[in-house]
Formats: sequence, C-alpha cells, structure tokens
Amino acid sequence: MSEGILERVEALLKTINQKLESGELIGGYVDQSRSPLGKKHCKVVRRRIAEGKDGAAKIGRVHILSHEALKEELQRESSSDLTFPHPADNDDFYRDLMKKVGA
Repeated sequence: MSEGILERVEALLKTINQKLESGELIGGYVDQSRSPLGKKHCKVVRRRIAEGKDGAAKIGRVHILSHEALKEELQRESSSDLTFPHPADNDDFYRDLMKKVGA
C-alpha cells in the first residue's frame, strides 16, 4: 500500500514541478520569460516595486507582473514611443504643406 502512495506523491510532485517551470502556478502573472516587454521586463518590475506600485514582485530570480500591471506598462511604453519631431517654424516645405491641408 505504501508503494501506491509514494508513486502518487512522486507523480504529483512531477506535475507540480512541470507547472512551476511553465509558469502555470504563478496564475494571473507573467514572468520575464513570457513577457512581451522582453528585456525591459525585469527593469519594469524593479521600478514598480521601488515606486510602491501594485502588480509587481520578485521571487528569487523570477520577476513577475500581474496582467493589469503588464497592460499599464505596455500602454506606458507605447505612449512614450509615439513622439514625433516637430518641424522648425522656418521650414518652408512644412509651412506650405500646412497651408494646403488647411491646418
């Protein structure tokens, strides 16, 4: 009878280990290996922790973000990347183009 228990415990531990390695047990969180932030993920987690913001944690070497925090960071990143240079006021081409389009 004890052999059956040991086999079930071994199988359970194997399943738990596989889920830990795949990130399934982190539930609702994304770690750096699955993050769309790529190399920035760990830096973002450290910044959020330092700022006292929710949704970020460091567990050993694993840096995790909640899905909500990840969404916020992706929005933050996309809005900061969308900066366009403004042409100089003395740019004749720009000034003529703006007159033609009525701006």
